[in-house]
Amino acid sequence: MADTFVLVSMTATNGELPQTISYAEDLYPIMDSSKASCYGSSERGPTLRAMLRTTLAYYKTEHLGYLITKSAKLNSSEVELASASICSLIEDIRKKPAQLISLHEQPDWSDDDIVDALDFAGDEFVISEWGGEDLPYMVKFLKSHLRVLETAKMHNEIVLHACSE
Repeated sequence: MADTFVLVSMTATNGELPQTISYAEDLYPIMDSSKASCYGSSERGPTLRAMLRTTLAYYKTEHLGYLITKSAKLNSSEVELASASICSLIEDIRKKPAQLISLHEQPDWSDDDIVDALDFAGDEFVISEWGGEDLPYMVKFLKSHLRVLETAKMHNEIVLHACSE
């Protein structure tokens, strides 16, 4: 069985940057409760990243490709673009949640499950009962990530993003 795959995003100031950001673990030393952050994981390898990749490609999103890369640092203009793109993606999913369910071939989830996930505030720890491999979890991760972007915009901060592999 593969190791647990992790995605981490957080706000930071330029003065707080680690020397290198290669993996999610590089962000842990500078994480604390004063920073907006989100964490996503999947127990059987990078399933969460694969779901994100498929979703971003299908909805033809711009400015969100960093979510599926190894690591990224977003400056204020990139944060602005990513925030607008993720809002657009969330609105597209809200309009037709059945498309997302069909795209990922996860018929056990209903439109209501996806809409409930879209209504997630994004300000609490995201938990999956399915090992991080379910659509509502991915949607809640996107909502949590949007909260990180919005917080960075509000405080003129950057966003750091990395994964565990």
